[in-house]
Amino acid sequence: MQLNNLLDEINVILPWDSALENDKVGLQIKVNDGEVRKILVTIEVNDEVVDEAVINKCDTIITFHPLIYYPLATITESERASRICIKLIQNNINLISIHTAYDVYSKGTSRLISDRLDLVFIDYLDKNTKYNDCGLGVISRFKKPVSSDFLIEKLSDLFSSPVRFCYGKKNLIETVGIIGGSGSSYLDKAISKDLDAFITADVSYHKFHQAKDKILLADIGHYEMEVFVVEGLTNLMTDILKSYEDISVLPSMVHTNPVNYYPKGNFIENQKKLLVKY
Repeated sequence: MQLNNLLDEINVILPWDSALENDKVGLQIKVNDGEVRKILVTIEVNDEVVDEAVINKCDTIITFHPLIYYPLATITESERASRICIKLIQNNINLISIHTAYDVYSKGTSRLISDRLDLVFIDYLDKNTKYNDCGLGVISRFKKPVSSDFLIEKLSDLFSSPVRFCYGKKNLIETVGIIGGSGSSYLDKAISKDLDAFITADVSYHKFHQAKDKILLADIGHYEMEVFVVEGLTNLMTDILKSYEDISVLPSMVHTNPVNYYPKGNFIENQKKLLVKY
C-alpha cells in the first residue's frame, strides 16, 4: 500500500478536518516511495519508540501526539524533535500524526475512558461543528450513583496514578464529563451542563478554586488519560486495513510517560502493564 492510500483510508474514519483548528494531524514525514507494509502505533514518538520500530522492521509509525508541532528552526541532534526526525529518515520510517482527529472520534480518547469506568455514554461535551457523530469529550453517567471518594479511588486504581481533585456540590456522583488530555479550558462548559464531576488533565491551581463546591474536578495526569489510546487506535487501524492482507499493525510497548512520582510506588510498572494487551 502507498502512504497516500493509507492517509485516504484513515481520512474516511478519522477525517483530518475534524481535528481541532491548527492541530498538526496527518503526514509528518514521508521517506522514499512511501510504501507501507508494517505499522507501529504509539502515544508519542521518542528514541525508544524509533528503536522499537527498527527492531520490528516497521516502515511507518502512527503517533497520537504530533512529533512536529512547532516549525523546526534548525535540524540538530541536540534538539529532541529534530533529532528524532533525523533518526526516522535515516531508518526509512514514515510518520503520521492522529491527535485530535482521534480525540473527537465517536469511540476515541474520552470514550475509551468512559467505557473503562463502566459508564453509560450520553452525549459529547463539545459537539463537532462539521461532523454530527463526533465531538471533544463525552458526557456519561454511572448506572447507579457513587460517592465522590469511590470515584477518586476508582480513577487512581484504573490509571495507576495519584489523583489531584477537589470536591463539588454533591457527594453522590452520577453524571460525569471527560476530556482526555488537557481539557481544563472546558470547565465552564462542564459546570454549565450541571454535571456532577469533570475528569481531565493539566488542571491549574486556579481552576480547582473555580470548581470547588460546584463540580468535582479530577486531574489524573496527561499521559494517564491517553494510555488506552494505543490499544484503541491499534484496533481501529487493524479494522480499517483488514482487507489489506500484506499490512500488519503493532502496538508500541514503550512507556513514554516522562513523569515520575513521589513517594515511589508501583505507578510506572503498573502503567506499563496497561500497554501489554497483545
